[in-house]
Amino acid sequence: MKSFLSWWLYMASKKKESNNELRKGLKKEKVSEIQKKPTILMIDTSLIDLTGWNPRTEESYHDQEFEEIKLSMQENGFYPHEPLLLRPAAVLGRYQVVGGHRRLRAAIELEINPVPSIIRDLSDPEAKLLLFIDNFHRKDFSPLEEAQGIKLILDDGALNQTELGMKMGKSQAYVANRLRLLDAPQELKDLIISQEITPSHANILLPFAKYPIYNVIEKQVKNFIESRPLSVKDLDKLLINVFNNYSNNLSLNLDSFSYDIRPLKGFFDFENCKDCKDIAVILNYTNDNNKHCLNKDCWTAKLDAARENFKLAEEKKVENLLIEDQIDTSKMAYGTYEKLRNTSPDQKNATWDQTACSSCDKCKKNQDKMLVCLDVKCFQKKEKAFQKEQDSIRDTESEKAWQLCDDRLKGISNMDSRPILKSLVDHGYGDAETAFSPWPEIQIDDDETEEVYDFTKIPDEDLPKAVLRLVVSAEFEYSEPDAKSMEQLLKGLGV
Repeated sequence: MKSFLSWWLYMASKKKESNNELRKGLKKEKVSEIQKKPTILMIDTSLIDLTGWNPRTEESYHDQEFEEIKLSMQENGFYPHEPLLLRPAAVLGRYQVVGGHRRLRAAIELEINPVPSIIRDLSDPEAKLLLFIDNFHRKDFSPLEEAQGIKLILDDGALNQTELGMKMGKSQAYVANRLRLLDAPQELKDLIISQEITPSHANILLPFAKYPIYNVIEKQVKNFIESRPLSVKDLDKLLINVFNNYSNNLSLNLDSFSYDIRPLKGFFDFENCKDCKDIAVILNYTNDNNKHCLNKDCWTAKLDAARENFKLAEEKKVENLLIEDQIDTSKMAYGTYEKLRNTSPDQKNATWDQTACSSCDKCKKNQDKMLVCLDVKCFQKKEKAFQKEQDSIRDTESEKAWQLCDDRLKGISNMDSRPILKSLVDHGYGDAETAFSPWPEIQIDDDETEEVYDFTKIPDEDLPKAVLRLVVSAEFEYSEPDAKSMEQLLKGLGV
């Protein structure tokens, strides 16, 4: 007996030492929580309120799992399920549900009352965290519901992203990426809800959401998922395709300026671009990274400045060249000089009289002994005036030519040629719009894709004229006639 008593006293002292060590390593309130055994109480459901912090949506009360909970309670009552976790409410005698929202909802719908519950004195941050963790470990907790729950906890300031990630068993980056989903456009959220894309897809797309190019990307994504699932690798290829073929003036490739602005690259200010948040790094078809600027206002302003600096540099270059008798145009940028052309009327490149230009001090010989003009603005002004004059002459000649055609067609005998006209037009023969211009009332529809004509509205006496005008229009479908060419054609037709 004495031996047993000695052993018992020895074990009791060891247990006391163990408990003391436990208390040293844990906070006092946590130790008391561990030592306290939960007491299950029966609480009337009419005394239980919601906190308003549940990140789950109303849809979670209409899914298969909720129906299974209801069926189990209907068959077996509440006891096979976990008790509700409640905390005292501000109003004496009332409670707030922290864990078990769907069990409470099922019990109310099945009129099971009272319900087994555990009461805990929890602060707001503790209640929010317990509520979130309870939902997080359920398989049907959607990414957007998860993101809303994360925001609710972090807004209290009791935990930061790293600390919350540890409680979730996730990294800080995971928490941050989930939180970013709340900033997604509604169209992107809808794709996540419908499970057509994953949060991984969404986090790739989110950086583009506030820029105009996102509309192009979103359209391409929707077109893709209409036919097959979209993998992350597919999305990367899609972005490459958009930025190489569809971005147009919505982004600027800082590593590879397009052909039309390539000369400006050396004058573009890249100083603040390196760490700019408006820069997206996109792979190209050779698997090299290209930095694209998405802030159109910023890069447009920088391009304008680059153009001005480029212009000043070229003007300076021209000034230096003016003192030389011969210049090397191979070292000059495109558009900074113009070649003088042959003015002979027998040449295809005939143009305005450039004789006076050859004696101008801004006209020099290049390395091929050809004359070039270094005053591009002056040259283009004269070129524009010349082209305008030529267009006027061509229009006048065309009117004369068609008047000649109409004069020759006068007196042609009548014939029932409406079926012929319809057949020719249906087969796309000739320029119908020009041929039938004397009878505008016959056109009954024009939706830019199809022209429909009612040939019954052409007077009988005008039918031969309409047929021959259509034939003539086919010969001049891709060029404007003049009197000489019209005369030759009508003579060949025997008119």
